[in-house]
Amino acid sequence: MDSRQPIEHHLLIHSRPGHETQLAVLLDRLISAAHQLPGCQAYEVRLPATSRDVWRLRGRWDDAACLEAYLALPAQQLLGEILQHHCLSLHTRIDEPLAALQPLREAS
Repeated sequence: MDSRQPIEHHLLIHSRPGHETQLAVLLDRLISAAHQLPGCQAYEVRLPATSRDVWRLRGRWDDAACLEAYLALPAQQLLGEILQHHCLSLHTRIDEPLAALQPLREAS
């Protein structure tokens, strides 16, 4: 992967019923920490329409090194608290830059 290309990461969080307020506070702290870092192009949360919906977070970084700096922050401990106390499930995904993907081999 070329570490100088933009990279995104995604979090999908299904909150425990009744924990939406606590989850919102912790996510706000996490997002604030991200916005203070160099290389953070965007970090946003899409709030659920109902308490049963999934919270969707997306971070976009200048490159993999900027994402790694974010993941090394002490604020990442908030994810542990979220997972342990306030959510039923948490899924993550990192989207590598398209240039890093191998080209598909054409059928002969």
